[in-house]
This record gives sequence, C-alpha cells and structure tokens, in this order.
Amino acid sequence: MSLENNLRVAPVQARAKVRVEAILAAARAHYAQVGRDSFDLDTVAALAGCSVATIYRYFESPTTLLDAIAPDRDRAEIKLSAIRNIQVMGGSTEEKWLAVEHILAQP
Repeated sequence: MSLENNLRVAPVQARAKVRVEAILAAARAHYAQVGRDSFDLDTVAALAGCSVATIYRYFESPTTLLDAIAPDRDRAEIKLSAIRNIQVMGGSTEEKWLAVEHILAQP
C-alpha cells in the first residue's frame, strides 16, 4: 500500500512534507525498538518533535501509521525473529554476536 493511501491529508507545503517524513522515521525507529505490542503514538510524537494531534492530522490511527511503514516494519520483524533464533542456537557468545551484527547490517 502506498503512503498516499495511508494519509488522511496529503502534505502540500515543504515543511509539512518534512513533518510527515519525520513522523515516518520516528515510527520506524520506535517500531524497530519495541514492536507492535508496545508501539505508541506518544513516543512517536516525542521522537518526531511534534504532537500526537499532528500525527492524527496525517494518519487516521496507529494502524494506518504502521501500514505506512509496512515494508520497514516487515524487515524489522524478520530481523527480530532471526535475532531471537540466534539466542537459542549453539556456539560461543562471540559467534552469536557476529551473527547478530550480520543480520543488523542487512538492508
């Protein structure tokens, strides 16, 4: 789904476009840290340097914001799953860290 399909109001001015990009970047970063269950708009707003009301101006709900970052969200889920699998694999701690670093280096 394209970003335009997830926006309540399309940004017109350059500063509004920058604001939406900041919200998306903050959502990506927050999602990568906490996942879906702990994802909250207060944290996204703080990271983006805006209010929750500003997020709601552009996105109808937390779900539509998550849908807007879906490709990034899916990659984060895959990486998180792979890292969790490393925790249970055999090998030394150093080997596990190398495996984690390899996963995190992937786009």
